[in-house]
Amino acid sequence: MAMILRFVLLLGGLFYAVMGARFLIDPTGAAEGFALTASGPHGWSTIRGDMAAFFLVGALGLVWGGARRAATPLIFTAALFGIALTGRAIHLVQAGGHEGWWTPMAIEAATTIISLVAAGVFARAARD
Repeated sequence: MAMILRFVLLLGGLFYAVMGARFLIDPTGAAEGFALTASGPHGWSTIRGDMAAFFLVGALGLVWGGARRAATPLIFTAALFGIALTGRAIHLVQAGGHEGWWTPMAIEAATTIISLVAAGVFARAARD
């Protein structure tokens, strides 16, 4: 099971690293997929920096946790994506759904759950 989890974590880390790198390299193109826009250079700087940071730190946590069988970076990754999921859930309750609302929530929920499960498996293995 640990080997499968490590593979899934590394694959997820690669996915998020590509997303984060895309925000650094082509923030306009990357932002379109998230329905983001900015009114000027300050906004584009924020989109480039904040979105890249979110996805690259998430990628780092998944890769670090998977490669080193380390629980701590996975807990932080779960917190990162869990907070994003919570924000989306609050919006869903307040404003209702929109086309495709469930896709990012499903991905964030899966990332959160897999990170927590892997953290638990790796922590138990380290104690044994």
